[in-house]
Formats: sequence, structure tokens, C-alpha cells
Amino acid sequence: MFEKIDEYLDSVFIRLPKNEEVKKVQEEMSNHLHQRAEELQIQGHSPEECVQLALADLGEVDDWRMGLIRVYGDDTRTKSLNALAWTALIIGVLSIVGAVMNSFVGVGLGVIGVVLGVIARPAVIRRVAGIGIGLSVVGLFTGVFILLFSYISSVS
Repeated sequence: MFEKIDEYLDSVFIRLPKNEEVKKVQEEMSNHLHQRAEELQIQGHSPEECVQLALADLGEVDDWRMGLIRVYGDDTRTKSLNALAWTALIIGVLSIVGAVMNSFVGVGLGVIGVVLGVIARPAVIRRVAGIGIGLSVVGLFTGVFILLFSYISSVS
């Protein structure tokens, strides 16, 4: 009868992890809102008004959404950081290859890989970010070493 409540909660909970604890919280909120809407309907409100008033009783949605994200984590952010960690790892490998082929490319990719790896450190897969940082540093220093060696060779 009050499907809009569940659709609304689905849109609010979309960024949260899909674990049992979060599902339980969503179910409890749904039950609470459905009960409130039924109370309002008994008072004579239309179904649309019941949904609007029940949701309005929740208060500021952004406040409790951010509270839920603080408690349970942001699934979108976690996935993004994990992807960033893998990107840092790949760029780390490319920086080593790039340093051998063209030292400027190796230095540039090394810097980018280190920055991405540092940003990705809060990821669930921290080890991947750390390896990405390490490989990027190797590529960076390999590129710098090749540049210095080339410069010294050309001066001599």
C-alpha cells in the first residue's frame, strides 16, 4: 500500500554496504514508517499524504543518511578506493616499463602512481595500494637514474 516508502528507503540506502546489519536497519525503518503511515491514514489522511508526512517525521534526511554512512561505511567510496588502489598498482608497473623505454614517462607515471596509492591507502585492500606506491617509487627512481646517467654520459 505504501510502496513509495520502500522505494524511498532503497534510494537512501543505496550507498551503504549490503550486509545483514544494514538490511536490518532498513527493515526496521521501513516498519516504523509503514506503522506511522497507517496511523496517519486512520486519522483520515490520503495515502499520498500519509507517505509524505511519515517521511517528514524522519527529519532531515541528509543528516541521518550521513550518520548511517559514518556508522556502516560508504559502499561507493570503498569500491572507488579499491579501484584506485588497483589503478596505483597498474600505474606502478607501467612506471617501471615507462622508465626503461622513456625515462620522462617513468618519472611522470611514478609520481602519478605514488599520489594515487597514497589517496587509496584507506581502501580495504591497503596492501595493493602499498605495492602500487612501491612500484611507482621504483619506476620514479629508475627514470631519474636513467635521466642522470644520460646527462652525465652526454657531458663527458
